[in-house]
Amino acid sequence: SLKLKNMQTILQSFQFIIADESFIVYNPSTKTLNQREEQEKIRARFVVELLKKPNVKEEDIRLDMELPNCDILDSVGLVLYKNDLPFLVADFLPQETSLMDSKAKITKKAELLQASHVVLFLGRQKSVFRLKKVEK
Repeated sequence: SLKLKNMQTILQSFQFIIADESFIVYNPSTKTLNQREEQEKIRARFVVELLKKPNVKEEDIRLDMELPNCDILDSVGLVLYKNDLPFLVADFLPQETSLMDSKAKITKKAELLQASHVVLFLGRQKSVFRLKKVEK
């Protein structure tokens, strides 16, 4: 288990890595963050929150995962695996995004991955729900 000090280091490193991969620009002179960077900070905090849980390891978390056999649903922001199977799906969207549309899209993504839990961030607003199991 990681100590709190190490968690803070991970959070800082995680944000830096995302910034590099996403080509996000931070202007220190005006201290303004663009919308994408704010979403990445929320995602980084959520990852740290997950890593504080005793049964979650770094290798259980996948970021920006492309969905298999899917043309229109693009990727999912975060997938948490439990026992090598998708357990939780999370997306991080701007606050002005429609809750109904976003919930429908992430539900389809979770169903496609057969994950049972969903977390949806619209800005800082967090919605958590569990999917009902469908008998096949």
